[in-house]
Amino acid sequence: MTTTAPNHAPSSVDPPALRSATDTSQEAARPPGSVLFDVWLPRVILGALPLVLLRPLVVRDPDTFWHIRAGHQLLASGQLITTDTWSGFSSTTWMLHEWAPEALMAVGDSVAGLAGVAWLWQLGLVLLVVALIAVCRPQGTLVQTVIGATAGLLCALPNLGPRPQIVSFIFLAVSVGAGLRTADDRRPRWWLVAWGWVWACCHGMWFLGPLVGFVVVAGMALQDHTGGRLDLRATSRLALVPVLTIVAAGLTPVGPRLLTAPMTVSGYGRFVTEWAPPDFSTPIPALTMGCLVLVVLVWARSSRQVSWSRVGLWALALGWCLLYSRTVAIAAVIVAPLVTAALNQAQARTAEGARATGKLLRPEKWAVLTGVVVVMLLSIPLADRRPGSVPSGLDPSLSALPRGTVVLNDYVLGGWLDWAHPELAPVIDGRTEIFSLDYVTDYVNASQAAPGWQKTVAATGARVALLPDSSSLGDGLVNQLGWTVVKVADHYRLLEAPGSVSQ
Repeated sequence: MTTTAPNHAPSSVDPPALRSATDTSQEAARPPGSVLFDVWLPRVILGALPLVLLRPLVVRDPDTFWHIRAGHQLLASGQLITTDTWSGFSSTTWMLHEWAPEALMAVGDSVAGLAGVAWLWQLGLVLLVVALIAVCRPQGTLVQTVIGATAGLLCALPNLGPRPQIVSFIFLAVSVGAGLRTADDRRPRWWLVAWGWVWACCHGMWFLGPLVGFVVVAGMALQDHTGGRLDLRATSRLALVPVLTIVAAGLTPVGPRLLTAPMTVSGYGRFVTEWAPPDFSTPIPALTMGCLVLVVLVWARSSRQVSWSRVGLWALALGWCLLYSRTVAIAAVIVAPLVTAALNQAQARTAEGARATGKLLRPEKWAVLTGVVVVMLLSIPLADRRPGSVPSGLDPSLSALPRGTVVLNDYVLGGWLDWAHPELAPVIDGRTEIFSLDYVTDYVNASQAAPGWQKTVAATGARVALLPDSSSLGDGLVNQLGWTVVKVADHYRLLEAPGSVSQ
């Protein structure tokens, strides 16, 4: 693997205008059989790619529910920074830094209930597919684009629940594509500043945009330095884009406090399964790592030059892939266009014509648009109004409890209780960062019936519990403290303390 020198060395990617013209001319020059299998069939597959997302749309993610309620609260009050009124156990001010998609989810809920939220979820997934196709297409042929975009989607899919974070993956894909174009043509994309501002209104991973920008600019500077042609003024101008993006993030309606919001969850990672290290014996992390290995193997075996910016993006993807289970999806989105380019680079060694790349041509755009429209129309009857993986059978019993009743709940049910039973007060929900670290630690220990759990339960003042039917804490409440089982449904038990609400 070699890296490019600036200006005087050939680029690993042809100029966009030349690529588009090459695509068209080569299509016309191909024999009919080749056009069928190399052009039209891939276009059909490209248009059908969104169809892999068709399935029953059931909202199961426990965090989705509190995001919906947060959106309703925002639309009613207009406040983005507020004192939490849902739980008596939170200890810090609640900042709605994901307010834009939360408001949209609330609108969907108002229009069609959970079916509206599920349909918006599908829309987010489809837009990610479109973004991946658009980012991968300049890096390879149609077939290679399909492979790269599909790999990125499959590796990211487990982390693409109906939550605001899906917006981050869409924005990340576009930012990576912009970074790759900047690495090729050395032009700043000032629109990324506004792009970053909107991203910062949607999700806490907005910092990935400027991070990609800094990696690309650093790679270009290193490339120029090794070639002895470093232009500090030009490099500084390019670096100004991610710098201004960070400034813009501090100017959202939430204000400068948004800049430190991603740091507030760092201490809670050990309590959340998606923040655990990735298990590379499982398919998704293994496939993502395989994509990264494929890219570097092609680079190592090729005589064509690779820019330091692309190496930097690869290293960035590797870092996210190794960090947490949740961040494997970040790596997948970043590596998708690199996989496409690597396939193009490998095939070009034996077939120079395979290097024809470019923007999406008009027939390809129509194919993708048709696939999007078909999927979104078919998704309407597939969107379920009923929540999944929650004890809906206990709704009547929960609704009968007095307003303000403290519920010792299983963690994954906190968000559902916030949304379905706002009159109750669960002891915890998915907004983990607004609870003190000591409180969350005590709750987790109590949920495992660790020594001292009785003291933690007493401190909550809860006289009602909603726990899995196989819960160690539930068994302890029944066997040691004399709580009774009021009702069992959907693998959960509703428990009451002696002499409490209905006794």
